[in-house]
Amino acid sequence: MKLESVRIIESLRSHKLVDGLTHNFYSYPARFSPELVKEIIKNFSSSGDWIFDPFMGGGTSVVEALSLGRCAIGIDINSLAWFVAVSKTTPISSTDIAQLREWGSNLSSAQTEDLPSLEIDELKRHFPKRFLHSMDAFLESIESLKTQNAKRLARLVMLKVY
Repeated sequence: MKLESVRIIESLRSHKLVDGLTHNFYSYPARFSPELVKEIIKNFSSSGDWIFDPFMGGGTSVVEALSLGRCAIGIDINSLAWFVAVSKTTPISSTDIAQLREWGSNLSSAQTEDLPSLEIDELKRHFPKRFLHSMDAFLESIESLKTQNAKRLARLVMLKVY
C-alpha cells in the first residue's frame, strides 16, 4: 500500500459535482464527497479488506468500498439513510430491470381518477388532489413488482421524483 497524500489533498479541494456509480440516485442531505472517500479507501486499505462506516448516511463510503473491491458494513440510526444506502448498493438482476422498465412505462397510463387521496392531513393541505391521487397510484403500483430489489429501487425512484 503506497500512500498518495497528494491525491487525497486534491480530492479535498475538488469542486466537482457528485456523480458516478449510484451517487445520483438520491441526494442525501449530508453527503460525503465520493472522490475523497475513494482516495481514502484506496490509500488506507487493500482489495478484500473490510470498510466500516458507523454513520453511513446515503452510503457513499459503502458504494465506493464495494466498487474498489472491498467488503463494507455501514450502519445509521436514520431509517431513510438505511433505505437509501441499501437501495444504492443492492445489485439488481436483468429480471428486475425488465420489471422496472415495464412499471415505468405503465406509470404514464395509470388511471388515478377513482383512487382516494392519501390520509395525511398535512399533505392534503399543501398539494393538489390530482397530485395526491397520482402519488397514491404510483406507490400502489410498486406492489405489482415481483422482487424486493425491484420494489426498493422503485421506491427510491419515487423518493427522488417526489
